[in-house]
Amino acid sequence: MSADKKSVLSLRKACSNCAKAKRRCTVQSPSCLRCRKKRLTCTYTLEPLPNDLEWKETFDPEAFEVKARCCFMELVASRDRSSFYTSVQIDAEWSGLHYVLAILRRAPELVVAGSSEPAAFVHPGLQFRGIHNYISRADEVLKSCNNQQIRELVQVHVDEIPLDDAITALQVLLLYLTRFLFGDDVQDQDYAAQYLTVLEDWSRRLWSSAWRRIPKGLSHWQAWLLGESTRRTIFVSWVIPCAYSGWKYGIGHPSIYMEALPFEKRIGLWQATSPQAWIASAGVQTGAEVGTQLISFHEFGVTMKHDPVVDPFLSMSLVAHNGKKKLCPLKNHLEAATAVNMKLGGLTCR
Repeated sequence: MSADKKSVLSLRKACSNCAKAKRRCTVQSPSCLRCRKKRLTCTYTLEPLPNDLEWKETFDPEAFEVKARCCFMELVASRDRSSFYTSVQIDAEWSGLHYVLAILRRAPELVVAGSSEPAAFVHPGLQFRGIHNYISRADEVLKSCNNQQIRELVQVHVDEIPLDDAITALQVLLLYLTRFLFGDDVQDQDYAAQYLTVLEDWSRRLWSSAWRRIPKGLSHWQAWLLGESTRRTIFVSWVIPCAYSGWKYGIGHPSIYMEALPFEKRIGLWQATSPQAWIASAGVQTGAEVGTQLISFHEFGVTMKHDPVVDPFLSMSLVAHNGKKKLCPLKNHLEAATAVNMKLGGLTCR
């Protein structure tokens, strides 16, 4: 892009009159303070925007300054970025993608086995207070890809049922997609993929309404568990479609919205299986003191300096944001990755 065309995009802090007179310009609308007092026509260099968009013909994708991170992305501010940057496709980092999938694939196994170990987004300590506990029927949904149980599940209206029901329904759908989207059977993949639209619809609805539907009378631990279960479930609802795109096609379709999704940043709280262990993990004396300390996916990715291996969800989030190759030089991450891969049946990363 030539220098004269770049200048079209540069911002001016003063209007044309103040700039010409070399006077301080107090920007206001519709005219600055000086122009209003002198009754001058106040105009700015960028108003109106130019109609000549010829410079786009020389668009260089490298101007996006996009970094591949598994199937997510980190955007670096650039004044030359085109308005259609969200359509850029990002090459998947296979080692990071396989690491994320290894952790996600562990969840259906833990839930079906009735394990006391918390999965990445399903906690066995969460007490159900709804009408239909869909998690209790997860094994029926996961027996086969094409079955009556999954067809009945996707007919649920998550806006019209208690929050507990809605969260467990979304969790079972995630377990189903995790098992069949990333399997070896192409027919199962294609069949399961049709429910990605249901996943998107449910996650959006719950993200906008869950905070208004929290039941009353919960203990501090149960209130925290329900909130964190909701946050993690919604986050994984965005991870799976992106991971599927990277796994099947080698490219990701990044979402800036996902960068802002929050979750609890303190390591160890999710792994607690009792109120006492939960309080101890927070380093406080009572449940009322625990509260929540949320961090966005983006903030977590750029500030976390070590792999939180004790919590697979946080470890997965860190690799998803930064890529496994960037973290592999750290000794503790190499050891953690090896241990996780052995636990998950020797799944290796390319």
